[in-house]
Amino acid sequence: MGIIILIAVTITIFLIWRQKLTSSALKSNRIFVKFEDSIHENSEQQMRIQRALQEDMTFKNITENKYGGTVIGSSGKSYTVSLRLCTCPDYKQRQLPCKHMYKLALESGRANIFHDGEQFVVQKTELTPHSAENNTSTPKTAEHKSFNDNTNSLVFTYIVLNY
Repeated sequence: MGIIILIAVTITIFLIWRQKLTSSALKSNRIFVKFEDSIHENSEQQMRIQRALQEDMTFKNITENKYGGTVIGSSGKSYTVSLRLCTCPDYKQRQLPCKHMYKLALESGRANIFHDGEQFVVQKTELTPHSAENNTSTPKTAEHKSFNDNTNSLVFTYIVLNY
């Protein structure tokens, strides 16, 4: 009986940790949670930004919170992508934002990307005009959603509040 309680407590702590991780990612001042925004100025990153804009990639889905999704890359392969990581070989090798991550940031409305004549500029945008913390109205519904964030099947659970 004691082992069952220990397992239940461990699972609960893990679920709370995952929810806080996703919440902090969505509130982050950075476009990609793990990386300073200055990384976009690097010449290798500039190449990935250009590829994100030019290559044919299609999202099978984007999570409701716009934190991640599944993209079909230009090679036709499907990858799980988030604002933290991607399952593509480029990200696995370099551990830096790949073209799929830039495409997600653009498609989700998390970032604007434009060329200033010299280089691509990546600017963070707000996903909503106000945050849930600033809204004093009572939410109408709350849904629990999950997102598989990596190949090791770490599933992020988050709550979506519909007003």
